[in-house]
Amino acid sequence: MPDDTKREEEILEKLSEAVRTGWASKHPLTEKQRAGVREALQKQSKDRELSQDERRKRAEEQQKRILEESKKSQERTQSR
Repeated sequence: MPDDTKREEEILEKLSEAVRTGWASKHPLTEKQRAGVREALQKQSKDRELSQDERRKRAEEQQKRILEESKKSQERTQSR
């Protein structure tokens, strides 16, 4: 039974590759479409970098706030 499943998967993979190849030959991408895809991927990459930078900045700001609150708390305790 497992051999049948593996064989069926191989047949489906070959079929899907044939479908992709056939589609690509009948519907080739234009240079404009490729440029659009490249642009979208570059934008996604920049967005990821920005979001990582934002997360890092937020974490740093949060650490600063915690330190400031801790210092204030210590000052209050010492002044009593």
